[in-house]
Amino acid sequence: MKYIECGIRIDGNIMCPGGCRKVIDATKIEPNEFADQMINCLTTKCTNEGCNWPGDLLDLVQVHQLNCEYILQSCINLGCNEKYLKKDLLQHNEVCLYKLIECTYCHTDIIRINKEKHDVGRLNEKVKCIYYDIGCKTELRRRDIPLHEQSHHTEHTRLIYIIY
Repeated sequence: MKYIECGIRIDGNIMCPGGCRKVIDATKIEPNEFADQMINCLTTKCTNEGCNWPGDLLDLVQVHQLNCEYILQSCINLGCNEKYLKKDLLQHNEVCLYKLIECTYCHTDIIRINKEKHDVGRLNEKVKCIYYDIGCKTELRRRDIPLHEQSHHTEHTRLIYIIY
């Protein structure tokens, strides 16, 4: 009966542990502890395509199915309908367009698919030079900071020496 409670299910149906994938009608099965023990000790393999795990049925149901790297799962990011193998989670997260990522400029979380539009807005924002508080009164667009810092390196260095 343990197999009926927590066995392999596809679309809510309990599947035959023997690998034939026939649907088991749980209402027609009566408990038999001896049969349960014999069935739970049967050597079987994982039904997930690509997985070569061998072991007994009870271990398959209670342990392996929860940890199998070849189980197909859906992306948890809102808006993403992709399905991938559990082993490919990190690879999917690297490219998922709906994953939350941190903006390099404002450090807020944004959805990857909106990054380009968000970055354009942030790069056009007016900001103060990082040396503003010690004397460089330049305000410029964020995208122009590297050029400003390069062309005003000497003045910025002088401001730092004056302070210290």
